[in-house]
Amino acid sequence: MKRNRMLLAVIFTLVALLVFAACNRNGEDTADDPVDEDTTTVENTPEPDEPDVEPDDEYDDEILEVHTDELDPDHPLYQLSRLQEQFPLMSGGRSTGERMQGGHLTHGFGHADPAPGVFNAVFWISGIDADLMMYLGVTTSVFSMTPAMMMGQDGIAQYEVDRENQRIIVRQVEDVYWHDGTPLTLDDLLFAHEVIGHADYTYAAGTRFGLNQQRITGMMAYHRGEVDYISGLVLSECQRELIFYFDEFPPTLLYFGLWSAPYPRHIFGDVPIAEHTEHYRSRSHPIGWGPFMVENVVPGESVYAVANPNFWLGAPHLDSVVTRIVHPDMISSMMLNGDLDVVGWRLQDFPDLPNPTNFMYLGDVANMYNWVAFNLGDWDGEQGRVVPYEEPRMGSPYLRRAMAYASNEALLTEGLFNGLRLPATSFIPPAHSLFLDPTMVGFPYDPERAVELLEAGGFHIGEDGWRTFPDGSELEIHFVISGADDDSQVIVATHYQQAWNDVGLNVYIDWVDWTAKTANIFHADNWEWDVTTAAWGAGANPDPNVLWGHTSNNRARYMNPTLEAHLALFGSDQAWDTEWLIEQFHAWQWMMFEYIPAFPTNWRLSLTAVNNRVGGYFIGLAPDGIRTRGGTHHVYVTADAPYRN
Repeated sequence: MKRNRMLLAVIFTLVALLVFAACNRNGEDTADDPVDEDTTTVENTPEPDEPDVEPDDEYDDEILEVHTDELDPDHPLYQLSRLQEQFPLMSGGRSTGERMQGGHLTHGFGHADPAPGVFNAVFWISGIDADLMMYLGVTTSVFSMTPAMMMGQDGIAQYEVDRENQRIIVRQVEDVYWHDGTPLTLDDLLFAHEVIGHADYTYAAGTRFGLNQQRITGMMAYHRGEVDYISGLVLSECQRELIFYFDEFPPTLLYFGLWSAPYPRHIFGDVPIAEHTEHYRSRSHPIGWGPFMVENVVPGESVYAVANPNFWLGAPHLDSVVTRIVHPDMISSMMLNGDLDVVGWRLQDFPDLPNPTNFMYLGDVANMYNWVAFNLGDWDGEQGRVVPYEEPRMGSPYLRRAMAYASNEALLTEGLFNGLRLPATSFIPPAHSLFLDPTMVGFPYDPERAVELLEAGGFHIGEDGWRTFPDGSELEIHFVISGADDDSQVIVATHYQQAWNDVGLNVYIDWVDWTAKTANIFHADNWEWDVTTAAWGAGANPDPNVLWGHTSNNRARYMNPTLEAHLALFGSDQAWDTEWLIEQFHAWQWMMFEYIPAFPTNWRLSLTAVNNRVGGYFIGLAPDGIRTRGGTHHVYVTADAPYRN
């Protein structure tokens, strides 16, 4: 098997259809059927390709590979694959002791501010809270995950795909329990959709009410309050079978296009949605069904949890774990002193300790990318649509393209992140390399080209030394960014500001809180911001509609008829033809290059430091595909306390 399996080969398969009873091993109970912005560009824009073959009756299960060996060694994708080979995916290679049964582990999460402490699968907003929940199993999918990041069949539920009727039949095959002893059923999965799709669900800017939820038959009528149920979700009487009916049925639904984390109806069913985030089961005593049960929370600081003896895969090896929020500047000393067993490692800190003696580094290609986006429209929450501005301040593709070429991403990734980040060439991350067009080169640093574009677009230097709009009016670019207390983020912000200043653009930085930014600035029908940058965790689903379609996640709020028509192809029946789908992904990537509502900036390696006494910790996907962070049900220790330097 190739070492970097997620990068060198992505297997795009349709799982075998499974036939078994819904309620019990021999039962017969089943569910019933449910009653223009100016698109002028500097270069020609590719049109969507028409399919030249009819979709196959059965999905193409051929193994398709992206061979990085065939790429130019200077290509970031090639370099990233070689970086990954330098680090293992699982800990344990340095341990000198015997595996203990029991023990305690301390997991650190680097964060400059206290964690918000919303340990709720539906209502979390902070990545720190999400990490803690994934680690402790507070939020866990009912499905396993395959190496290609598709929904697998090794979780507590399995599924059957019925293309003819545009439905997915989910069947619970394991008896599992919430941490309070209440049986978990697929009614809890139905309840999660009822909450996410409810009109009152506005927390986290409603980001979980995305395209795939809206594709469920009857979801929009429920969201608008026209009915009090979701007609496309049909639960069997025994609550062990849930059928999903869809108005659009693309194959990307199998890439965790289904919301698959149950939400306990017996806890939150009678609680008003506005009160879920403050409920004690979201704060002081969060509830899940994973390998560890929370016993104590010190708000903003730590979470203490003990082994769940009733975990469906068996009790974990460890007796207990504590997760601590630690300041990023303290991570190195705490690992050397043996105060932590596991912690995420900042890439900029790697040169300080390249060869530690008491811990090791695990490394994997992060399934995410950073980007810069321009303010080109607004979001209509009632209609669920992006609404482009008629005359956006950043509307000229000459200006946007110039800002992309003026950004020296190679200098930033090498200087600040020590070559462990690399310039991104596409909005498809390397983990989805099946769909990534390897001919894309992105926007390599070219300030001369940037100046040429600005001049061609009419953005000339004014009397004050700064460029103006083509009509001669003042051009001040409002750059909003979060992370003022993070030294590396300050460097990133000033780097972009200086790069754009160097080509004559007057850019000023406005530091904002991420929560406020999401809730207010990006939802306001105004021009309070012009450009921003952030990271996007791409997740398992590669469908570009998830981030760049008609969704509140679309930070640029950009759309035009050609792009909209092409995005619709990903929801078509033709998308089940693998080769045709790949062509549409490639065409979309070039469209984003031409229209440039945003541009990708970097891909990255993810590093985790693990004490030498810890074994069985995975930075990637655990072999059984069960989605708990680090595969915590596999983790064990070989000594009573962490080794010190």
